[in-house]
Amino acid sequence: LVGSEEDADRLVAVWVMGELGFPERPHAEERALLLRDRLARDASIAVRARAMESLGEIDPEFVSVVRPYATSPVAALRVALAQVLSHAPDGESVQLLVELTRDQDAEVREWATFGLGNGGSAGSEHA
Repeated sequence: LVGSEEDADRLVAVWVMGELGFPERPHAEERALLLRDRLARDASIAVRARAMESLGEIDPEFVSVVRPYATSPVAALRVALAQVLSHAPDGESVQLLVELTRDQDAEVREWATFGLGNGGSAGSEHA
């Protein structure tokens, strides 16, 4: 599905890659590589945003991988980043959320503020 021409198929594929095998997360490294590729290269913004969310579920290097998206010209990717970071309670995530509170887009700022106020406990377990 991840190589499908249909956005909906790829969206399902990247979602499943983040959820597969919870809580053991088998083959997480291989899935993380596929998700990183989808995040970087998919034509669909929705697929890229969902790939970011799925990476947050399985990739221990998640924050360093997604940090460049804090300055993406695509607001939907910055929103997805703020949403995902709200689940990751480490210092690097908090620092990036603080940066996103100064974003030009109101929705990005709102999600970043929510993430900071939430203290990284928005209901998901990230790597």
